[in-house]
Amino acid sequence: MEAMSEVDVDPEDIFDILVPVGEGAYGSVYKALDTRDGGLIALKIMPLEVESGSLEKEVAIMKKCDDSEFIVKFKGSFIKDGNIWLA
Repeated sequence: MEAMSEVDVDPEDIFDILVPVGEGAYGSVYKALDTRDGGLIALKIMPLEVESGSLEKEVAIMKKCDDSEFIVKFKGSFIKDGNIWLA
């Protein structure tokens, strides 16, 4: 089974958060810069306590939509300080 997130990578070394976009029931969404390629991304940060089934389902859906021109590309998931970052 493929790992759900990268635990040895600090997402703050990869993403520069620019502005908050909004908050939902499970976390906050930010406009951020991916320093690896200079692209703008949507970054969702939420606590790991979120129901694991919901979290796994969200990651799986994002990965499946990777080639859609209407949905942002999934860049990865990262764990830091008790939160999961979905980029």
